[in-house]
Amino acid sequence: MGKVRTLTSKIDSNGPSPRRAGGFTLLELVVALVLLSILAASVLPSIERLSESMRYHSTVRDLVLTAREAKRKARALGLPVDLLVDTNMKRFVLTASPASEDFSRSISIPEELEVDVTYAQEVSPDNKTAAIRFYPEGGATGGEIVIIRPSGSGVKLTIDWLLSDVEQQTLTIP
Repeated sequence: MGKVRTLTSKIDSNGPSPRRAGGFTLLELVVALVLLSILAASVLPSIERLSESMRYHSTVRDLVLTAREAKRKARALGLPVDLLVDTNMKRFVLTASPASEDFSRSISIPEELEVDVTYAQEVSPDNKTAAIRFYPEGGATGGEIVIIRPSGSGVKLTIDWLLSDVEQQTLTIP
């Protein structure tokens, strides 16, 4: 009769194999951990840059959409609407009450971004809050909002006084 072989056993005419049955050596584990550490060290900075970039683009988008919403809201309500920007507290809000400074529903600007606003002082509720007013007839007081990234690049949003259009211009590193 012949030899019977099963999937779980190996019959070798030379006897049992001197090779180990399974598992990893300590050297193999150390090499794997070193490779993972190198990979993590090279990936983490790019993840942080991606996160900063997403916060920047989100802030620019929110400001543009809020300014356009102010123009639409002023026409719909038949009242002036203000876009208030508090550069000290890094936040902005839309208000239909020009005298009001209600920041309870404000949108935050990330701390790493630098913000500068050129605006008409006479429509601002105080000297620490910038205001750009949008009128029901379609005009605005006009102004500029500059947002600078930590790298030095950024964007300038220009609100036209005649038609209250919002234009976006990329700023490059000097």
